[in-house]
Amino acid sequence: MSSRRIKLVWGASDTIRARWRLGLFGAYERSHGGQGLAVSLRGVLCWLIVLAVVGYVAATTALFFWFDRKPGNLIRYSDTLLLPLRRDAVRELRGRMMITEGLADLEARRWSEAVMKLRVGLARDPHNTIGRLALARFYLGANRRPQALEVLTADLAHGNPGRPLLELLFSTAADGEDYEVIVRTCDRLLGGATSERDWLVSQRLQALLAANRAAEALDAASASGEPADALVREARVLALLQLRRTTEALAELETWVANAPGATHPQILRLQVRALREAGRVDEMESAWEQLRELTPNDPRTYVYGVVQKALAGEQASAAAALDRFFLRFSASQPDLMMAASALLEAGQPSLVQRCAERAAQQGFPLCSMQLVLLQAQVIAGDWPGATQTLDQVTPLPADAPPVEAFAAQWLERLLQSAAEADEGAQTRLTELLEQRPLPMRVYRQTAEVLVKAGRFAGAAAVVQIAERAFPNSGSLAVLRERADVGRRAAPVATAAAMPAGAAAADEREFFERLVQLTAAERWSDAAQAIREIRVAKPAWLAAREPDVFDWQMRVAIRTGDTLELLGAAKLFLDGRRESAQRVVALARELGESGSRDTAALLLNEVLRKNHAFPPALRLRKEWQQTEPAAAAEPGAPQR
Repeated sequence: MSSRRIKLVWGASDTIRARWRLGLFGAYERSHGGQGLAVSLRGVLCWLIVLAVVGYVAATTALFFWFDRKPGNLIRYSDTLLLPLRRDAVRELRGRMMITEGLADLEARRWSEAVMKLRVGLARDPHNTIGRLALARFYLGANRRPQALEVLTADLAHGNPGRPLLELLFSTAADGEDYEVIVRTCDRLLGGATSERDWLVSQRLQALLAANRAAEALDAASASGEPADALVREARVLALLQLRRTTEALAELETWVANAPGATHPQILRLQVRALREAGRVDEMESAWEQLRELTPNDPRTYVYGVVQKALAGEQASAAAALDRFFLRFSASQPDLMMAASALLEAGQPSLVQRCAERAAQQGFPLCSMQLVLLQAQVIAGDWPGATQTLDQVTPLPADAPPVEAFAAQWLERLLQSAAEADEGAQTRLTELLEQRPLPMRVYRQTAEVLVKAGRFAGAAAVVQIAERAFPNSGSLAVLRERADVGRRAAPVATAAAMPAGAAAADEREFFERLVQLTAAERWSDAAQAIREIRVAKPAWLAAREPDVFDWQMRVAIRTGDTLELLGAAKLFLDGRRESAQRVVALARELGESGSRDTAALLLNEVLRKNHAFPPALRLRKEWQQTEPAAAAEPGAPQR
């Protein structure tokens, strides 16, 4: 039997006579007898091409159906079919779909999934402004401003991202006093073609002025040439005033008056009033303000502006008279009174703020918001007695008070306690409050400034440390940190210098005997004051008797009804040791047996937060849980 030969040919029937199958192979008769097998290379190539095309179409079809099973699919069949040519477009579409899912997760409060999807979506579709804004706002809400700034600036290299994103970027940077971000962004965008050149120039000038870079702002405003618009002229005047060049500022305003249309006169007059006040020309300032008032007789802001400028000039009698004129025209409007009080608060005029509060009371308006403004003004001015009196009028707040007012009252109360009293517990409660939520830069700055003025340098340093987590590039925080550090270093020296020679610390036995006498006479406030005084004095024996002092402090706080003081002392006392935890649990048991189970439960929470799964605390909580149903089942049992 002859062997079958395999023959490779290019063609098929046109090359060799054989019985061909599928154009691939065929049997042929050999010339020397026998059969051979012919294989067509052209047929193999054609079949490979056909199979490749079929496989590609099948794969892209399967890919399309995989995309299409997701809700909100944006990828069409043509996109998958032409995937090698539309790879970038498909990647952006996938990013847009992921961003849509992330936005839906944000609405459903699935925060971790939302952040993950938004970040992945922006990596695929970096020019998606909606997703970038949503992710940045989430970071801002979570008090993660550095990450928000990173998200907002990530796409600037590709051109102008649009006014909404720039406005959020600039406001976020300004809130954190990170003005260099604004200047750098404006420089980058102004280097190319943009339709928002005037707005970017004004934003850059405002950032330079806010950063106290008046010389650069003046150069930038002067480089714009003539004629300059109103914003550029105003920036030029403000830069001159920052540089204390009031004569040049007034000359610039006179040139502006000569060239400006009448519609811009109020803006010019406001600047003239300020420039004349800084130049010490009070009579001319009064005249300019009267002109401004005649131009805008129905604008309450004009009257308030005059009051503020007169008060800043030291003309208190004239400022009070101007405030009376404001009352005569606008005191029937509560928003106008609040606007005046807020402006006077910023100007540091607590006496005039108090007059606004008195006027609001005469008009019969709700006083909570106005009293909080007055309380803030008194705390900032260091008027502890006046602030204490106002706080007594404000608290307790009504049950339906807005959350903003409730927080403001709590913040000012703790700030007043921390500044007016040398109480570490009060400062601890203040810092805990500031760590609970994201807050504006102004709150941190004012808190630290008040504590520095009051000599509470350790508290001020703690507040600055909290603030710098959200605002790491703030110049004012850096100044406050330096002032707090200098004060902390100088405080021991000043204390030693102020102590008389031979002065001895309070005697240990006398202190505890005095506490026994005061509590026996139910003079709880005096006992609390004695504890605060001994903590300020810090005698040598205090460290060894710290647990006993904390025990007294908590028991006195229970008697005075000061829950915040009680919890603050417990937080400081609980240091992870079993002994301290046992003492607090024993105190909680006493409280529970006396009927104050809610307060006792708060103490147990503090114990379990510091000593996780502490058995005595868990047993006491279980006892209470078992006794509550039985007590509720008794007829006539009191309802809690």
